[in-house]
Amino acid sequence: MPERPLLSLYEFNLIVKEALSLTFPARYLIKAETASINIDAKGHCYMELIEKDETGIKAQISARIWATQWKAVSRAFTAATGQPVSKGMKILVEATLNFHERFGLSLIIQTIDPSYTLGEMAMAKRQILERLAKEGLLDKNKALPFPLVPLRIAVMSSKTAAGYEDFVKHLRGNQYGYAFSVTLFETAVQGGAVEQSFLRAFSLCHAEEFDVVVITRGGGGASDLDCFNNYAVARAVALFPIPVIAGIGHERDKTVIDETAHTTIKTPTAAAALIIERVRHFEDAIDNMAERMLKSAEMLCLESMGRLFMLSKAVDSAVAAGLLRNRFILERYTKTIETSAPRLLERHRERLHAVLTAVGHLDPRNILKRGFSITSVNGKTLRSVADVSIGARLTTHLYDGSIESEAIAAIHGGQDETEI
Repeated sequence: MPERPLLSLYEFNLIVKEALSLTFPARYLIKAETASINIDAKGHCYMELIEKDETGIKAQISARIWATQWKAVSRAFTAATGQPVSKGMKILVEATLNFHERFGLSLIIQTIDPSYTLGEMAMAKRQILERLAKEGLLDKNKALPFPLVPLRIAVMSSKTAAGYEDFVKHLRGNQYGYAFSVTLFETAVQGGAVEQSFLRAFSLCHAEEFDVVVITRGGGGASDLDCFNNYAVARAVALFPIPVIAGIGHERDKTVIDETAHTTIKTPTAAAALIIERVRHFEDAIDNMAERMLKSAEMLCLESMGRLFMLSKAVDSAVAAGLLRNRFILERYTKTIETSAPRLLERHRERLHAVLTAVGHLDPRNILKRGFSITSVNGKTLRSVADVSIGARLTTHLYDGSIESEAIAAIHGGQDETEI
């Protein structure tokens, strides 16, 4: 075994450093994801760059940008993308390899290409949209009927966002005096906390208590709004059982949330105007309906009055004709009565006289005149021999008086049965 020189760690790292400088002399274009970013007191930027696959992190290296370079790089990136370089962002850097005998291997970044980051955002957005379309979610919330009177509104936004303040101010200052109920479910509107905060807000927002949900932010560049290109949030929007209005605040590119929301409005103020207009439209519809009903009622009254007038005319004519006809009948009956009544009265007078004559014949006094008598016992008219007891006091009534006697025998059928 050949004899090898004995090196200190420092001597070995110097050899490695020289070898790397000879092997990697040029700048390289490297794409990676930012795992962390820190700016020290001197203004130097320190990053951890990683590359991931479905199993996790498969490569990692430290990187830095010196303070003098970082100012220009950061300014250019923010101007192009609308947001600063941040954790979790995919970037394309131009860098040289550096090996320090104490701190080891790292990259020295010279520039960061903002167009690559924007392209990665666009690609990620397209993939999310394709996934949502495949799952049939892009039009699910859009298919919900918009409420006729959206007065109960849930808002998902940061309470300090200018867009939220504009929305509430415009809504409550409406010229019609509509009383809207606005409930804020506070969410993050940028950065990595957007997904978690929105999912929590949707879990707390009970659909039966609200008519619509409004998502507001208040403007920003494409990169600022990239947090709304989130599959989980877009899916929650699509599946929510009441209409979701996206009034995030942008002019050109739509976010994934815009694509799954029921209605997309450019600004929070425009979202408030839409809601006010819907309520106004309902009120106008009610007013128009009331006016049509009033006109219909007036027409019906006029038609009914016309029919009633014609009917009254017909009734007058019928009554006049009936009265005339009945007058003729009455006159005929009157003449008949005038001629028939005397004869009828005479006949009834004769019948009455005959009845009175018959009654007179039956008068007991007339019967007594003909020799008949009436006998009574104790004031009761005697009708049968069986009603008389021997010794009873009898009163016999004759035409011209009465006779008192005593019963000494009772004769039945002409036979004397009892004697004193």
